[in-house]
Amino acid sequence: PTAMDVPWSLGLILLLLGIPLTHAEPLYILVTPRVLRVGNPENIHVQAHSDSGQPLTGTLEVNLTVWDFPRKKAEVARSQLTLSPENHFMSQAALMIPESLVYPPQPGQQHVIIRATWAPTSTSSFMEKVVLVSPHAGYIFIQTDKTIYTPEHMVQYRVLTVNHKMDPVTRTFTLDIKVASPVGRNPEGITVISQDLLASRGIFASSFHLPELISFGTWTIEASYQSAAKLKFKAAFDVKEYVQYRVLTVNHKMDPVTRTFTLDIKVASPVGRNPEGITVISQDLLASRVLPSFEVRLIPKKSFFYLSDDSLCVEIQAWYIFNKPVDGHALAIFGVKLGSRRIAIQSSLQRVEISRGEGHVSLQKDTLMAAFQGPEEDFIGASIYVNVTVFSSGGEMVQAETSAVKIARSPYNIKFTRTPQYFKPGMPFHFRVFVSNPDGSPASGVLVRCQDHKVYTSPSGVATLTINTDAQLKQLPIQDGSGNFLHIEVKTSDTEVGSSLRLSLHTRHLNPAAKDQITHFTILVLSKGQIVSTKHQLKSQGSVYTSVIIDVTSEMLPSFRILAFYLLPRGTGQNPELVADSIWIDVKDRCMGTLKVGLNHEDSFSSLEPNSKVDIKVTGDAEATVGLVAVDKAVYVLNSKHKLTQKKVWDVVEEHDIGCTGGSGKDGLAVFKDAGLDLKMSTGMDTLASSDWHCPQSQPPSRRRRSLKSLETKRNAVNKFNTELERKCCEAGLRENPVGLSCEERTRHVRPEPACVAAFLSCCRLSAALTQQALQEELLLGTSDEDDEDFEDIFLDDQPVRTLFPESWLWRTFTLPKSESR
Repeated sequence: PTAMDVPWSLGLILLLLGIPLTHAEPLYILVTPRVLRVGNPENIHVQAHSDSGQPLTGTLEVNLTVWDFPRKKAEVARSQLTLSPENHFMSQAALMIPESLVYPPQPGQQHVIIRATWAPTSTSSFMEKVVLVSPHAGYIFIQTDKTIYTPEHMVQYRVLTVNHKMDPVTRTFTLDIKVASPVGRNPEGITVISQDLLASRGIFASSFHLPELISFGTWTIEASYQSAAKLKFKAAFDVKEYVQYRVLTVNHKMDPVTRTFTLDIKVASPVGRNPEGITVISQDLLASRVLPSFEVRLIPKKSFFYLSDDSLCVEIQAWYIFNKPVDGHALAIFGVKLGSRRIAIQSSLQRVEISRGEGHVSLQKDTLMAAFQGPEEDFIGASIYVNVTVFSSGGEMVQAETSAVKIARSPYNIKFTRTPQYFKPGMPFHFRVFVSNPDGSPASGVLVRCQDHKVYTSPSGVATLTINTDAQLKQLPIQDGSGNFLHIEVKTSDTEVGSSLRLSLHTRHLNPAAKDQITHFTILVLSKGQIVSTKHQLKSQGSVYTSVIIDVTSEMLPSFRILAFYLLPRGTGQNPELVADSIWIDVKDRCMGTLKVGLNHEDSFSSLEPNSKVDIKVTGDAEATVGLVAVDKAVYVLNSKHKLTQKKVWDVVEEHDIGCTGGSGKDGLAVFKDAGLDLKMSTGMDTLASSDWHCPQSQPPSRRRRSLKSLETKRNAVNKFNTELERKCCEAGLRENPVGLSCEERTRHVRPEPACVAAFLSCCRLSAALTQQALQEELLLGTSDEDDEDFEDIFLDDQPVRTLFPESWLWRTFTLPKSESR
């Protein structure tokens, strides 16, 4: 019989049996960040798929509600979504978890329940997902007007409060100002000021005076949000002593010389007690303590020295702060740093002319070898330093030193970065390596080979390589599944705001018929732990390649992930097969908004005279708050390590990324989890709720070469020793060894005292353990080795300061007008 012959009673029987006459219940998908941060609008993605092969029609209303967990008594947030053909049956809603949910703090981790409800067409009408809540409400950045101060100076500072989208927020924070404590006492410092303050529209500015009697060293300003009191954001500045005196060192011919001398400052003692006075300061100093009017830079021709090389050349650049070249002469001496020992090569002392700001000095290999006894191999791992004092024709002198030249056996170090942990058989496997010079700086233009693939490193030292895997290859961890794969192919591993990124979605199937079941891909763009945008991409019919274009916006700074997936249905009411892939893309650093500072009429100024008046032009986004400060460049000549820079800002953001790998995953659900997402389907497919916002078995991701925690661990290791000798030997053990010598082998180059050897070995082994941990993090999380601050900075606290620094000025905060012309 035909369909017309079926009696109406059979239709009623089918209806009573629950078999639909038209279409089945749509498949609903809920996607959320795997961690919801309080006080921030978090985008929740919902989409619907046909579960019966028939296209969806009409509109679908979905209600989202957030409830406390586990009691489910209080509704925390709610929103509503409309899914329709116009938006390809997918949409996002912003939900905000209030800080009151986690403050005052409660023991254990906090979770919420996200409930999605829709109008039922058959049986089920809702699904629920448990998601972790983090008290991390946003970031705090702190800026001081200078990086170094002396007693009785005023410290001016700004506190900038932003959410996870980097938008300014009005929020209360706790501020702690800590002074440096004596070595070995309290490595975290002593808190002298602690107070709760309010940043209005994302900024708070204040100041405090340093007393006359003060603790010298590195001070810190720490700030934290009340919801996450243990998460500290820090800024540091140095406090150095200052006495107005000038010491001139000359030889018997009355020529100026660069020489270390011991300085004792004594106070008069009561009559009859000590006629020589009481020493209150005793220290070894080098040459002058005068405010430098010019800067000296030493540029080695290369950052490593082979024992087969004939010589090492160093360029001297001397320029006045006001951008004019220096004429005069320079005295230079070379030396070698072997572990904690510093050995000057007296025969290398030389005098050279400085003309138009330039000069050159060199060290011959014969001079190096004649100064030492022993085999050449003993020098592997040592550093060559050069100390240069430049005397201008006007009688001023400035001293500079560099020890960035390593004596090396191999010119490069290679480390994996942002490497996926799984590959798909028969599909390309892309990975990145970071190539560095022995001093840790990026090595650009270096040829890197992998099998038959050749590529040159980028200016940042990164090379992207490809292995074309065989379909039967099983030596690497293989992504689980039924033989259906998805691979995101991108021609570049980095991009910039305003560009368009072209990528290709490549599918592979054991059963060729499966490719015809794919109608479209869903693409999610993630940055800073949030869903930035989504895209519905139709599949190219009959092809395993589909081309996609993604526009790169400022919301994707400083990096972003692209996650793509498709579904293969397995029948009504059953879990479909989820096939997904993700990739991490770096974005060239820049401001999220627009900001430019310059002179109002730059063409009319060839140079500026003291006391002259100039107009400054600031261009930026309408109604943006701008903070200004003018600092004498001489301050940064002496100390620039505590400056707040754009790179430091983005490093902090990357450290709190909730994505866990450079891409891919064990299976479809793992791809979501590793990219920083949770997923729930109305059929029951589900990712496990996170128990920690950190990535499993690892520290949080970071682009920095050494995390602050690692630096603090090393600093504490030094401070635990009581004698100066032990501390110096520990410092030597903590320094990196670029040529792979073991800690035991390196002890041949330290002082023979048992206490020194013990301190060196203890700290060297600690450094090796931290390095191994960092290497594992680089492979898993894709951390790179691109830090602009050397670890040597933590050992510079005992260096003499040459000057009192005049105050900075132009410390102002203002709001740009509301104007289309900005």
